Amino acid sequence: MPIQRFLFGIGYPIVCLLIGGMISIDLVHATELVRMAPSRIIEFEIQKEEKPTVMSGVAISGDGLYLAAASDDHLVRVWNRTTGQLLHRLAGHEDWIRCIAFSPDGKRLASAGNDRKIIFWDVATGLSLHATDPISAAICSIAFDRDGNQLATAGFDQKLRIYDCSSFRCQVELQCASTDLRTVAFSPDGKRLASAGRNGTIRIWAIPSGTVERDIAADRRRIRSIAFSPSGRRLVSAGDGETIRIWDISTGTIQMELPARPAKIMAVLFTRENEVYTGGTDNMIRQWNLDTGSAGCELIGHTGTVASLACSRGGNWLISGSYDTTIRIWDLRTIQSTNTAQQSIQTTIMD
Repeated sequence: MPIQRFLFGIGYPIVCLLIGGMISIDLVHATELVRMAPSRIIEFEIQKEEKPTVMSGVAISGDGLYLAAASDDHLVRVWNRTTGQLLHRLAGHEDWIRCIAFSPDGKRLASAGNDRKIIFWDVATGLSLHATDPISAAICSIAFDRDGNQLATAGFDQKLRIYDCSSFRCQVELQCASTDLRTVAFSPDGKRLASAGRNGTIRIWAIPSGTVERDIAADRRRIRSIAFSPSGRRLVSAGDGETIRIWDISTGTIQMELPARPAKIMAVLFTRENEVYTGGTDNMIRQWNLDTGSAGCELIGHTGTVASLACSRGGNWLISGSYDTTIRIWDLRTIQSTNTAQQSIQTTIMD
């Protein structure tokens, strides 16, 4: 059986076994890869006797002009990505805000969390457009469809809900494969919807019919994040398990496994068809090349769990939010440069 060697981590090359079309990866011994620093850091100011703000969700508008953060202090914050200027502090939630998303046109923002409601915001004015009635459980994840006409939500119950973004009413409730849902995602063409959570099963529905296409027994442990590839043909999943898995959506079969340890993975996303980024409890963000199965770059600097990742349309800008109370902005266009870690970093303290 052929063995191919790929690079991973500071100090850990891997051996990769090609088995029946699936790539299985094991850590072996030391080597080095490129490390990259952010182009800007936005740091929350902590007042005397205040507890640090826990960053639980970040989002970036498709054009890369605006970024937003959800946190446990019940506020949504919106910045200008280029200048780091704080544009809005949006109040309206009554508990921890767990998730946030821009509409595809960047004109609206949606947020949700432990108060069990969704608030839709006008990005230009910072005004609340609508707050939905509370549902039965906290909301952990939200996602707009391709056109921004629908918003899907998943949370600590067994129902996935789809809201109409004009009437702000729940149109559809779908029964999920488990309770304690942590993640939901639309495919890029809007024809599929996927969710996952505590029992490690990914359920995929056809949209708009709402019929179940398949259940994928993806892990024996909680899945915390899933994401479709730009073509919609692949799905990445990760969480409390030992591996990051890449799935073929048309067949439900596994294409590749990547090592998650020593971290639990909190966030995954595709930036290109062959490129995935992951963030986790080891404070690191890693770039994965799916053509080779290797980790090509580590994004360094966070001193707390990387809880959320978001990327602009086209894959130029990556945003990361962490429990260290910072948001970091990464220019992925410079990722091929081995001198990236020496670049200047702008720090903005905002509250």
